Amino acid sequence: MGQYDQAIGVLERALSLIGDRKHERFGTPVIVSVVCRAWLVRCFAQIGKFREAVAYGDQAIQIGVESNHPYSVVYAYYGVGVLFLTKGDYDRAIAELKRGLEVCEAADIPVHQPLIASCLGSAYAFAGRLDEALRLLDRAVGHTAWMRRKGGLALRMAGVSEGYMLAGRTEAAEALARHGLKVSHETNDKGSRAWLLRILGDLIARSSPLKAEPAEANYAESLGLAQELGMRPLQAHCHLGLGQIHAQAKEPAKARSELLAAVELYRVMSMPFWQSKAEAALAELS
Repeated sequence: MGQYDQAIGVLERALSLIGDRKHERFGTPVIVSVVCRAWLVRCFAQIGKFREAVAYGDQAIQIGVESNHPYSVVYAYYGVGVLFLTKGDYDRAIAELKRGLEVCEAADIPVHQPLIASCLGSAYAFAGRLDEALRLLDRAVGHTAWMRRKGGLALRMAGVSEGYMLAGRTEAAEALARHGLKVSHETNDKGSRAWLLRILGDLIARSSPLKAEPAEANYAESLGLAQELGMRPLQAHCHLGLGQIHAQAKEPAKARSELLAAVELYRVMSMPFWQSKAEAALAELS
């Protein structure tokens, strides 16, 4: 059983203990059932079970709104935004994260502003809205709370690094990714390390001239960790990256095998944005 499956089991047991007391904070700053559901959303997203993630996300938002508790509402929107960012539904991710940021600013909750801003910036980058992306990414990175919170820092660095890469700031992207790798080792955060290795693979794959071997090595290491942890969306991304590298290196048989694996994973998880990219790369081989 992978770490995400274990976390899901613990969180679902916690919700069963909470039972009907789903609106209670139990002496904490946030509604506990909302936090549990928001973490379940993110865990299910990492393993590609998006239907389950969406159900928990809807519940988290509803409970937070019913309780009129802005901190919990923000936590819920953040989790749901990360879900759709992982799935590749960037319009939905933008909508959810914008709402979370609005509540965050209206209620003056500074601790979450850079977290949501960094995710929203990444979503904007994937949607091609680069000016808005860079404004938010720079704002997040420049916020002291963004770096001070060690929990989840490596994963936040991965998201911003990818956003910078898409916006053409490759040097900043690589610096953040390598820093993030260091943090992931210090905190023993294998999941974030896997994402960062894949991003470094993407960065190397974009270099000219092509450096096929180091790019392939990063993708392969990322894929190994993703398989160990059951991170199916990341597995699909690694297969896509490997397929594209093999295609550039004029190795069509290897490229086809990797791209077919990516297409099938994206199809099974209902990730149409990414499935179309893998199918387009596959068509170029013909």
